[in-house]
Amino acid sequence: MSENLIFAWISSLSMIARSHLMARIIRSDAPPALTVLAAFSEASGLSPEEVSGLLPAAISQAESAATGLVHTHTQYSSSRQAS
Repeated sequence: MSENLIFAWISSLSMIARSHLMARIIRSDAPPALTVLAAFSEASGLSPEEVSGLLPAAISQAESAATGLVHTHTQYSSSRQAS
C-alpha cells in the first residue's frame, strides 16, 4: 500500500460520516487504528483475507488516519466551545 488509501477514504467522507466514524472510535474498546481499518474494510467490501494481505502497512496507515481524525475532531470541538 504505497498510497494511503485509508486516509484518502476518510478524506472523501462527508462531515456526518466522519462524525459517525469518530463516535465509533470513541465507543470501541479496540485501538483506533483497528476501528478505522474495520470501517474501511466494511466500506470497501474487503474480505478478512484481503485485509490480512494489506497488513502491516494498513495498520500503520490506519493509525495515521485515526490520529488525524481524532486531532481534527478535537480542534473542531475546541473551536466550537471557544465561540
